[in-house]
Amino acid sequence: MIKRDQIKPPSQRGRKVKLVNAGPLQGEVALVGMMLSHRIAMIAATRRQKTVDFSYVAKVLADCVLADDNAPVYNLEQWEAFGVEHIDTALDLFNEIQDLSGLDKEASKKS
Repeated sequence: MIKRDQIKPPSQRGRKVKLVNAGPLQGEVALVGMMLSHRIAMIAATRRQKTVDFSYVAKVLADCVLADDNAPVYNLEQWEAFGVEHIDTALDLFNEIQDLSGLDKEASKKS
């Protein structure tokens, strides 16, 4: 049986990314992996619809792209607006967050 003093708190995986040519976002941001509830919601939505729910991209970015104060860079609506002109940057960030969250590994296991 595990002893209480042997239990280490979980940590959220993250990395810093430098944004260049990303319109209003220039410089470094912190990316953190999706929390359990995000992952489950995304997996469930994908299974129901058999495709990725692309509205979910902005939701994940709003929670997982952080400024130097560890607060979100943009809210949901701001990420939606950012994606209009900077879709490649938004999708690159989302893909990195998926990687941090282990979702790319899960997808490749199923293939």
